[in-house]
Amino acid sequence: MEMSEPKKTLTLTFTLDEVEMGIRNKWLEEHSKKCALYGPATAGWFGSPYHYVFTPWGCGTGKEIKCNCGESQSLNDPNEEL
Repeated sequence: MEMSEPKKTLTLTFTLDEVEMGIRNKWLEEHSKKCALYGPATAGWFGSPYHYVFTPWGCGTGKEIKCNCGESQSLNDPNEEL
């Protein structure tokens, strides 16, 4: 039996600063009050009802949180230039 070559992988890490975490926390708190994907009916489901989207640009990174219901929120600091 022949051994195959190991797969080559790339790992990228993205971070949120305190301002971006504040935007995230505020949106999650407000969104969870009106979204059908948050609540006892979905508790314990495998996975998360929301996900993060990071878009690297030449002058910065676009950061967004999206709910599986379709709503989303930019996490970029509105006072910071990209």
